[in-house]
Amino acid sequence: MFRNDNGIFTVQDLGLIQKGFGSAVWGDYDSDGFLDLLLNGDGGINSGEASDFIYRLYRNVGGTFTAATTFPNHRQISVGDGGRFADWDNDGDLDIIITGFNDAENRQATSIFLNNLGIFTPYVANATLPGVSESSIEVTDVDNDNDLDLILTGYSGNNFGGTGSPYNSNVTVLVKNGSLIPNLAPTAPTNLSATGNQAAVTLSWNAATDVTTPANALSYNIFLVDQAGKWFYYPLADTTTGRSKLYRLGNVNLNKSWILKDLPAGTYRWGVQAVDNSFVGSTFATSGFTINANGTLPIILSNYAVKADGKKSLIEWSTSSEQNNSHFEIERSSNGTNYFKIATVAGKGTTSATTNYSVYDNNPSSGVNYYRLTQFNKDGKSVSFGTKTINFSFDPKALVIAYPNPAESNVGIRLTNFTGNKISVRMTDLMGRVLHTEVIAAGNGQGYYPLHFNSKPAAGQYMLSVDGEGLRQILKLTIK
Repeated sequence: MFRNDNGIFTVQDLGLIQKGFGSAVWGDYDSDGFLDLLLNGDGGINSGEASDFIYRLYRNVGGTFTAATTFPNHRQISVGDGGRFADWDNDGDLDIIITGFNDAENRQATSIFLNNLGIFTPYVANATLPGVSESSIEVTDVDNDNDLDLILTGYSGNNFGGTGSPYNSNVTVLVKNGSLIPNLAPTAPTNLSATGNQAAVTLSWNAATDVTTPANALSYNIFLVDQAGKWFYYPLADTTTGRSKLYRLGNVNLNKSWILKDLPAGTYRWGVQAVDNSFVGSTFATSGFTINANGTLPIILSNYAVKADGKKSLIEWSTSSEQNNSHFEIERSSNGTNYFKIATVAGKGTTSATTNYSVYDNNPSSGVNYYRLTQFNKDGKSVSFGTKTINFSFDPKALVIAYPNPAESNVGIRLTNFTGNKISVRMTDLMGRVLHTEVIAAGNGQGYYPLHFNSKPAAGQYMLSVDGEGLRQILKLTIK
């Protein structure tokens, strides 16, 4: 193995039995936080093993590799991807899939071995799996039923389909998984942080959790993109939904921090998702940072979260240092596309001390609320730290209508089953220009409340936004 120490590669002898004309694949089968190695291939002179028909699993404990078990009677007969780690039975640990010519059965074979606390047992349906050698295999969820399916390609020796089969010796075959246990995605990582300077920025995050995959065995997938849309790290996953485009370990493996060196000055958005042993990804937790022209980061964000506090949203964030920080803006959206500002919070200028910030949104919408945090430097440059979401389900019986509607002169708000103490009303024209705002005391929960215009609005169509504790509705109003 060539070990990378700060860009310098040195040869490290892992003490493995040498193999050639085969494949190697990494995975943490024992969930101890270290990547183990499944190695196969032909033996030969001075290899330490004459057999060509062995897959061997090496356990990694802190960088020391020892042989854990072997899977005999399978010869890949090619370089490629003849073996895989994958959680075939959705129990949270990595099982092993191998392919090759089976010398004991004199046929091409595909075999799955299920992992139970480090003990591997043959899958009951191994005899019915299409066999291939000179093989390459992939796993993915073809039918979107939350378990892994298997794609095999290679030489079948006319074994697949039996005598008279319409398939020739070179096949690509899909094997659907019949597991009745669906897999659930892990939670997203938390407490994203970017520290350092242009020479080396360290991204870090707290571990995610999963229902079945142990936390130590979760891998992580990051993305990094600048404001011009140039990707520095692409995650091979949908950065909005988290859905994997390629089912394998995350691109930074089991690490919970990653160092980026010599990035150009500019503003960056980054995110990280957790990936479980079925290679299902969480949604991406997102953040951002700016590298100034002098190579420094204007602020280092150490925490950013949104949570419910009764019927209010609490937006909290922390910085571990700030440089020329003017202020923050917090925006809200009900659809993740159209945002409006709900608060501006002054920054601390320049400080190396930890600073905690928080803002309440007293009138979140019923349903999903999207919050966006943006930081502004004193020179006007800004960076967005991504969005956070929170879902509220308010009493659906609360009702507000504009009355009368259409209106000729007087117009007001009729409330039913409102549980708050006051509401705020904002009227805009169809161009979004604010024409009237008013706060109404509405402590009895229902009734009619007239609006008090300075002058009668011109005839036309208007929008009324009505906000109150646990209530947010947008009404269309027609004035004749």
